[in-house]
Amino acid sequence: MKSTKCAQLTVLIAAATIIGEAVIAAPPESSAATNVFGIENSDVVWEGNHFGLNPLLSKRATKCLEHLSRLKQSDGYEAESKKLRALLDDPKCFVMAHVLLTLLSEREFEVTAERWNHLRVVLTKHSAVIDTEQIPQIAAFWRASEHSREKAEPKTPGKRADSPVER
Repeated sequence: MKSTKCAQLTVLIAAATIIGEAVIAAPPESSAATNVFGIENSDVVWEGNHFGLNPLLSKRATKCLEHLSRLKQSDGYEAESKKLRALLDDPKCFVMAHVLLTLLSEREFEVTAERWNHLRVVLTKHSAVIDTEQIPQIAAFWRASEHSREKAEPKTPGKRADSPVER
């Protein structure tokens, strides 16, 4: 197992490329949430090595990540991140929403050959298989994460408990 700190977001954004396709085992369902970002599970491709799984982002997903990263220090970020979290229940884009939320969180998370921050990914010779049965667990993980972050917020306006530390 390996923990990864996603504070070096710029490196990941610069390295984002498209390689292969992800196969999502999903029943045909309609989305209750509106996908204002235009992202889909096909916007992330998975590769694996001895360090574990690694998501590679499409240009569209990279632009979305850059946009949300710029918003992080503004009042508009919370509304945008809520829209992104709403996509976690959609079988067509829950993987991409999970990846973006993870990268934006700048928290340490577990990476193995089978899991990337709680998401089970099975790599095959030409694709990655991700079962939609895990949608409730992934969505619950982010709801719990959001709830714990809200509890940690200071009561004084203008200061955030999770403000980035200057390096």
